[in-house]
Amino acid sequence: MEEQNTKEEKETKEEKNKIQKTLNIVGKTIGWAIIIILITIIIRTLIFKQYYIFGYRCYLIGSGSMEPTINTGDAIIVKDIKKENELKEGDIIAFSENNITVVHRIIKIQSDQGKNFYQTKGDNNNTSDGGLRTKKDIKGKMTLKISNAGKVVNFIKKHTVIIISIMIVLILLILVKGFII
Repeated sequence: MEEQNTKEEKETKEEKNKIQKTLNIVGKTIGWAIIIILITIIIRTLIFKQYYIFGYRCYLIGSGSMEPTINTGDAIIVKDIKKENELKEGDIIAFSENNITVVHRIIKIQSDQGKNFYQTKGDNNNTSDGGLRTKKDIKGKMTLKISNAGKVVNFIKKHTVIIISIMIVLILLILVKGFII
């Protein structure tokens, strides 16, 4: 009887070990997948200057035209606009003007023959922007502001080679440690 209990305990421990090993492999695989995705996003953003990911764009604010709502050095995330009815007065949008991206607030919407035109203004500006915007000009509507993130991103941009080198060394150390243990 004791022999049978010991055998059952041993089999139970072996099954637990198999489950634990499987969970470890799954966890490491998910961890590596996340690391690879993050590295891809960082490289895409910093090296190729592509800030568009999954329908969202990131912009670094370089002027004080929207202060105090959005300060110089902040970063904002904007989401693509699928339909014009998603925009309303008071929304903060990113739009193209003379090949420059501007981030200002919609202060008035005018309709003409079923097409909307948007009057914009920076919160810190005394006058509204010249001209009206169309949906074609608008890159997206602000969904999130990250205070001072632009300063961090600018630091990373200036030191990209060093940061990528450190990341590669860390990944190699993790790989080597995984093979040794």
